[in-house]
Amino acid sequence: WAAAWALLWLPVGALLAYQAWRRAAFRLDRDGLVRRSGLAGVRLDAFLFRKVQRVSIRQSWFQRRHRLANLRMFTASGAITLPYIDHATACQLRDYILYRVENSRQAWH
Repeated sequence: WAAAWALLWLPVGALLAYQAWRRAAFRLDRDGLVRRSGLAGVRLDAFLFRKVQRVSIRQSWFQRRHRLANLRMFTASGAITLPYIDHATACQLRDYILYRVENSRQAWH
């Protein structure tokens, strides 16, 4: 029974993961980025580019095969991840964010 129960939850888990991925989105403007995520509710993570301390791009072998990547931005308050975006888009966003950080004349606080 335990094995049957585990096999029953595999399609349910896959469906929930797909729905969470489908609802995820991000929007950027000149000064910052907003990330939306969540399945039952909505969570918004917003930050200014000038607050970013580090940006990294990571790929698993599966993501490399499908030309996807995870873009992770680190701020003083934590990290924000944009999962499973196109690798070329991730590289462009990384370069743009680092450009905005370096050229910002505004105060950090």
